[in-house]
Amino acid sequence: MDGILRWVRGYLTSAFLGGAEGRRRVMFVLLAGLLPVSTAATFVFAGGDHRTALVLRLVGFAIVLTWLIVRRRPSQAEWIAMWTIIPATWIASQYSAGAAYAGAIAISGIAVFTVAAVVFDRFIIGYAAVTVACAYTVVQLHFHPTSRALVAVLLLVMVEATVVLIIGGTARFLRESLREVNDLHTRMADTADQERARIAGALHDDTVQALTAAGLALDGLVRRLDNLELGGEAATARGVREMVQGASERTRRLSFDLYPPQLGDRGLAPAIHALGEQVAPEDVLQVVIDAPDVRYPGEVERLAYRTIRELLSNARRHAQATRVVVTVAARNGSLRCSVADNGRGFDAATWDEARRGHHMGLDTTAERVRMAGGEFAIDSEPGGGTQASFSLPIHRGQI
Repeated sequence: MDGILRWVRGYLTSAFLGGAEGRRRVMFVLLAGLLPVSTAATFVFAGGDHRTALVLRLVGFAIVLTWLIVRRRPSQAEWIAMWTIIPATWIASQYSAGAAYAGAIAISGIAVFTVAAVVFDRFIIGYAAVTVACAYTVVQLHFHPTSRALVAVLLLVMVEATVVLIIGGTARFLRESLREVNDLHTRMADTADQERARIAGALHDDTVQALTAAGLALDGLVRRLDNLELGGEAATARGVREMVQGASERTRRLSFDLYPPQLGDRGLAPAIHALGEQVAPEDVLQVVIDAPDVRYPGEVERLAYRTIRELLSNARRHAQATRVVVTVAARNGSLRCSVADNGRGFDAATWDEARRGHHMGLDTTAERVRMAGGEFAIDSEPGGGTQASFSLPIHRGQI
């Protein structure tokens, strides 16, 4: 059930965010679900006759569905071609079913057009409206006198206009609202990162340097006290030196945790390698990093780093793992990352118990990824380790 709910959420998010991939996914699911039902209904309406028209309809739908499978990001010209084929199959359905079922055929056409108004831009919506109206006009003129046909076409055009104004306008408003929320989230994250960088720089340039200087001075004091054979004073100085050294190390670690210098200067891969080197000696945990030394947009690198850091911290604290593998790769316009450990894993009941106990770190991490237009998933089983994976769009599509 959780998997179905995640899929529905992803589907609806794709519908409202739009973009090339969102349009493809929405139209594929719509046509794949509509094709068998509408074809069977048309066959029944036609009484088993007009099989040639039905075959043409199936061929047209097969071409569009195959196109959507092969091409993950159809261009504007390809969508125009597909929106030429779809009304043509609609005409074939109407000819097969006859004039008696024009209403049912019109409803199915309006349903497809409504989805177009939700996910496509204005140009494609306009082109789809024109092609659907032209197809409907051809059919009506074939079955009815001109005056009656024009009245039916006028009603269809009025419905199309209503769909564009209400459905399309609402969808556009929602997309712009979601974009504003995402922009606000990005600005907040950027501001937080800048503040982390400022604090980290201040700690490194001031506190760490002062503690280091104090440590060096104490080293000299310890050497002088040792030469005077003042054991008690030397022991006291050594204790102070150890405290200063510990404070210096903790401050340096805090500075790195706030904002690793490698992230801004050199990119995601060096920052992850530095994170792995920091974690591994501490817990005798083997951390394997597989990440190309490639730069990505700053907001993508920062969110990916924070997500990987949270997942690695979770594996270190809770999984009782001895080996963690972090992989990063860019494919199909997305940055895809995973953190897999060989720890104890967990089942659904354990996960629910952790959530009831307010261990919401992973939920928060997943929500940040989804707000950025990405996807987040965790695969685990008791004794079988855990693999957390997520993807982030490298370049957000224009809506």
